[in-house]
Amino acid sequence: MNQCVLIDDDKLIHMLWKMEAEKAATELLSFYTVEEFLTTSDKFSKDIPIYIDSDLGHEVKGEI
Repeated sequence: MNQCVLIDDDKLIHMLWKMEAEKAATELLSFYTVEEFLTTSDKFSKDIPIYIDSDLGHEVKGEI
């Protein structure tokens, strides 16, 4: 099964991505903060796609 990571602070986006991942037979690993992702990031393959929202709230930019 394919996997991908989503980092976004918006619950609605997580719900939408979850529905689409199920349709695509992809395991979605979703996180609300970069810090949350980093606590488990060593468990993921180095080639897993990671999608990060540009606006993570609290003036945090995904690009940084």
